[in-house]
Amino acid sequence: MRPKIKRIFNMAHRLPTITQPAIARALREAKKQGCELMEIKPNGKK
Repeated sequence: MRPKIKRIFNMAHRLPTITQPAIARALREAKKQGCELMEIKPNGKK
C-alpha cells in the first residue's frame, strides 16, 4: 500500500523583502569596514 503524500507549504522558502533601511544599514557597515562604494545610476553610468 502506498503511503499518502502530504504537501507542506513552507513559507521559509520565500525570499526576504529587502527594505530601504536595511540597504542603508548595510552601506554604512560596508563604509565602516573600509569598502569603496560606487553609485551606479539607473541608466548604467557611474
